[in-house]
Amino acid sequence: MEPTFMTAAVATFLLAAVFVQPWPREVIGERTKGFRSFVSFAAGISLAYVFIDLLPEMSGLGDELLEEAALPLLVPEYFVYLAALAGFILFYGLERLVRWHRPDEKRSREGADAAPRREDEEAEEAEERIDYRIKLFGLAAYAALILYLMTAGIREGSEEGLVAYVIAMLFHFVATRHGLRFEFPEPYMRHGRWVMAAACLGGAALGFLAELPLGWEALFLGFLGGMLIMNTTVMELPSEKEGRFGMFALGAGLYAALLMIA
Repeated sequence: MEPTFMTAAVATFLLAAVFVQPWPREVIGERTKGFRSFVSFAAGISLAYVFIDLLPEMSGLGDELLEEAALPLLVPEYFVYLAALAGFILFYGLERLVRWHRPDEKRSREGADAAPRREDEEAEEAEERIDYRIKLFGLAAYAALILYLMTAGIREGSEEGLVAYVIAMLFHFVATRHGLRFEFPEPYMRHGRWVMAAACLGGAALGFLAELPLGWEALFLGFLGGMLIMNTTVMELPSEKEGRFGMFALGAGLYAALLMIA
């Protein structure tokens, strides 16, 4: 059954609402009971979506580009995978930029043991604001891309496929929201959540209104694949954050089964 505009609109507002809602009121962090299990479960769902659904779709787009010769100056069958590699590198670079720029890490590298002066504290606050803006707008562009591909895909997709996509992104967005709120609690709750929600709505509106050429669709889909793999494997499941393998495998297995049924 083909997805309807109303179904896609409801899905859009549901995903945007993940960032806007103010609860839970406490800040959820890595040491919050059950949080690592949830993030591991969500990461399993995200990776199952990548391997069962996204990669085959990327392969199909590569074949279409080859048949239509839509990209005569490039190697069409590899274009979408090069885009995925670029998305992975770009998102990893964004995360490293934030970590390198973070004041506490810079102090530890420089070996500064003394308490900072007032000028140093003001400089650190300015650096934290820069870190926050880099992370926020990078993730906002990422969320907009996710919603764009969701609404652009309803022209050729199915109702079941849309529901499966929304389930995966719902878990992924909840984990992303808690990560942002844990790192930047005050600015995120003050205006960051509205930026993320607006990015979701803007990306969805673009998907409804604009039908891009096949080459651009392949580029965006590849970007999403690379970013999603990087965001899941590097940011959500590193060993120092004590990922839960059982919950990760459970999330991947359940979602893979759902995709097979859908």
